Amino acid sequence: MMNRIRSLQAIGLSSYLRLVHHSSRVILRGDLAESGLLTTWHDSLLVGLALAADRPSLAVYVLEREVQTSVICTLEALGLHVIRAREDNALGARAVRDWVRHRNHHVVITLDGTSNFPRVAQSGVARLARLAGAPLYPVRLAAAYGFESEPPERCFVPDVDNVLEATILGKIAAGTSSDEATAALQRALGTEQPRGTRRPKNLRTASSRLWARACMVSPSIGSLRIGARAHRQLDEGLASTAWIASTSD
Repeated sequence: MMNRIRSLQAIGLSSYLRLVHHSSRVILRGDLAESGLLTTWHDSLLVGLALAADRPSLAVYVLEREVQTSVICTLEALGLHVIRAREDNALGARAVRDWVRHRNHHVVITLDGTSNFPRVAQSGVARLARLAGAPLYPVRLAAAYGFESEPPERCFVPDVDNVLEATILGKIAAGTSSDEATAALQRALGTEQPRGTRRPKNLRTASSRLWARACMVSPSIGSLRIGARAHRQLDEGLASTAWIASTSD
């Protein structure tokens, strides 16, 4: 029964984000010169997923044991490829490397740690990029209108009929040390959350917000966060698989 409810939530949330995508004006700033890893803060993730809908060149990196089935169903329903990282597949390092080998292909991954330390960059992402031989692109995501979901998720949920914006804040070259790359990502993205205006309520906005809240009643998209424990797992696990980046198929 619970799995059925979560599946319905996944369908509902992906449908809502599609509606946001198709009803909003999209502004893209900056240049993605080559394939790589797109990093952003967890609280902006729903804005990013609304922007990313139906882009087959995008993949989302998730630690499979950290997420629920509904999260993966939501991502797949949005037409996104999911890289499932597990201990038995070297935490997805090879899959990330193979994905970004293709031209204009990118992997989306959240950068911050646990809910107690939002907007604090963790080093596992930089280590993963180094092993994959791929550059890192910090991405600032914003929406003109929306609201903040309830704890423990604390995601900014974009409204329909919106203005969605993604800004590429530069490029961190492949091969940069993990410590240097992590510090550069923190400086680029900063700690301040860009918040949209709470739009005056009308029937369309009010009903769509009810729809979005209903899809987020139980923990779902919030578990996409790659927390401090998971980053330690990345650091420790990837340290023992450094050969992956240079091993041919």
